[in-house]
Amino acid sequence: MTDNRLKQTVLLQAALAILAVVASWILWSPSATIAVAAGSLVASLDLFLLVWLVRNLIEGDSRRRLFYGAGLIIKFPGLVGVVYLCVRGLELDLFGFLVGISTLVVSVTLAGFLLAGNSDTEEP
Repeated sequence: MTDNRLKQTVLLQAALAILAVVASWILWSPSATIAVAAGSLVASLDLFLLVWLVRNLIEGDSRRRLFYGAGLIIKFPGLVGVVYLCVRGLELDLFGFLVGISTLVVSVTLAGFLLAGNSDTEEP
C-alpha cells in the first residue's frame, strides 16, 4: 500500500466524520451531535495512529521497530479505554457515539472499493 492511498483513506475518514457531525447537527439533538463528534474524533485518531505506527514499523529504523510494534499492541487496549471513558465516564449518547465511531468502518470499506481499481504501478 502506498503513501498516496493511505493519505486518501485518512482524508476520506476525515470527510465522513465531518459529514456525520453536520448531518447529526441538522437531524438530531445537540447531545447526540456531541456524541457523534466524539465518536468521529476517536475513529479518526485511531486510523491516523494505526497508519503512522504501521508505516514506521515497516519503513522505519530497525532499532525503533520494537517501539512501533509495542505501540500497535498498546493501541487496542487504549482504544477500549477511551471508548469506555466516553460512554461511561462522559455519559455520551450511545447511539450517537456508535454512529461517529462507525465512520471508521465505512471509510475503510469505501476506500477499499474506490482505490481498488487505481494502480500506482503499471503491469507489463
